[in-house]
Amino acid sequence: GAEVELILGTGGSVLGQTVDSATNEPVGGVRVALFDADVVGNGVETVSGPDGSFRFDALRPAPYGVRVIDAQYILAKTLEEAVVEAGSETAI
Repeated sequence: GAEVELILGTGGSVLGQTVDSATNEPVGGVRVALFDADVVGNGVETVSGPDGSFRFDALRPAPYGVRVIDAQYILAKTLEEAVVEAGSETAI
């Protein structure tokens, strides 16, 4: 058969931390969603780690929205759009 080479594109990352707005202490176990602003209905989610950290990797360059989707938490402030560039990390 024919040989096939797999070439992966260079994506970017969005990373951040969930914290209690009153105490500024990290909050783990919070569901966080990342939505591609260019594609309706396209989103991924993750759960923040024990230190509140979360990260989305291998993202195509584009603007994204991030929000808390966990019913037991309320987002204290609206997050601005995160713009991902190839090979870069965007901290929010």
